[in-house]
Amino acid sequence: MNQLSKHSTAVLRTACAIVFVLFTFSFLFYYQADLLAYTQHVLSKGRTHYDATIGAVLITVVLTLISFGVWSATKLDKEFHSLVYFPSLLLLTMMTSARPVSQTQLLFPSWLWLVPVLLVGYVVFIAIHKQYQRIDPSPGHTHQLMRVAWINITTLALMFLFVGLLSNHNNVVHYRLQTERLIKERRFHEALLVGKKSPDTDESLTMLRIFALSASHQLPEKLFTYPLKGASKAMTPKPGAACPLLLPAKIFSMQASRHATDYQLCRALLDKDIDRFAQLALAHRLVNDSTKLPRHYAEALTLYTHLRSNPLIVYKNDVRETDYNDFQKVDRETADERERKNRLHDVFGNTYWYYYQYSD
Repeated sequence: MNQLSKHSTAVLRTACAIVFVLFTFSFLFYYQADLLAYTQHVLSKGRTHYDATIGAVLITVVLTLISFGVWSATKLDKEFHSLVYFPSLLLLTMMTSARPVSQTQLLFPSWLWLVPVLLVGYVVFIAIHKQYQRIDPSPGHTHQLMRVAWINITTLALMFLFVGLLSNHNNVVHYRLQTERLIKERRFHEALLVGKKSPDTDESLTMLRIFALSASHQLPEKLFTYPLKGASKAMTPKPGAACPLLLPAKIFSMQASRHATDYQLCRALLDKDIDRFAQLALAHRLVNDSTKLPRHYAEALTLYTHLRSNPLIVYKNDVRETDYNDFQKVDRETADERERKNRLHDVFGNTYWYYYQYSD
């Protein structure tokens, strides 16, 4: 092999190593850190703690060393050099494929039985390649070097896609784990930003957001600005519905007790029981000073006043009244149901009126 070819091969190996390290560290640190923390918590029965930075660095170093070991054993170069990272990326995929079930149980995907098959196929491919590879087919011409580089980058990209598709990429799972971590660290405002612009949610994520809203004194002001699921059943942990993965279940009941009034009122709103809400509002004298009512309470009382011919409370607030009239106007003027729902969501999707009329 001439000097140019040797130099080009070294550059190619270095470039592939850099790309692999950057992908692996970023994937572990920015995307899968909370899942790995949960996996370690379950497997160690809570006895050890995962550190995102240390974990990402150590795992990246170990996987890189495995790849160097594979290269040392196989001497894969030229078009097939990037395949030395296949075993490491397969291991990375396995590590980040767990599916959370509870605080003590997780499941790994059924495709793991294919891992031995893939490794056997990999070894067979390497053996065939080494037997038939040419000694030095490339004199180091620029166009051939570019071709080899593109083949390796494309192969790496396909393997990264393989990792992304087969690891746990469920948005709600990641939102739940990140939100729990931030709640545990008492960073409630940051927890409320997790997945806020996504429509994906479930009962457990709804419960976590209700807790964070209550802890930051924003529950009656911002509850219906989030996608919600499970109605009042999602306010505290319940078997088969809302459940935390890392936080103790008792803290949710304690929070509901400390803020019993807001939890009672919001429970009625989540169940769309506005008559019950009006009774509670009257009992707690919410309308003594209507200008200071939290947003969603004001919206609910405005709706109640319009829907009941003989309401317990006649609530008047010029701002809410105007907004509700606009809501009704769009509702009346749009004949197509899907278009009507989309138009209302764009303007009023963060109101109790939209939740009351269009949520499942």
